[in-house]
Amino acid sequence: MDQRRDLPQCLLDAMQAAASSDAFSDGHVSTIAHLTGEKLRGHRFAWPPAEEQRATVVHIDGEAAASDASIERARTEIDLLRELRTRLTSDVVTGRVDVQPIAATLPELDPAEVVADVSAAEDDLDDEAAEFLEDVNA
Repeated sequence: MDQRRDLPQCLLDAMQAAASSDAFSDGHVSTIAHLTGEKLRGHRFAWPPAEEQRATVVHIDGEAAASDASIERARTEIDLLRELRTRLTSDVVTGRVDVQPIAATLPELDPAEVVADVSAAEDDLDDEAAEFLEDVNA
């Protein structure tokens, strides 16, 4: 890399793309991944002209900003839904909301379909939200 001609951000983007596609994986599983000089020397990276590097970096930064904004919106919505759930539960428990008219409009449930363990369902929801955020980050 010639620092007078090449953009470090372009190298970083190329390395992150390679790492996310397991290009540096040698099949060994460890708790801390290591990218040794030997592993790195085994890979070649394209070095387009400086103007193309700049255009690529600008494009990637723009796409990343859009993804980051989507992630932040999703996190905010999840937080608001949790807050709403807490508030609604509190209002029902304290009697501020009468649920009898609402309950009368609900369909009959088959007891076999009722979730027996609410905390397990909540854990599943947390797992799904985490998976969604991981997918968005990828």
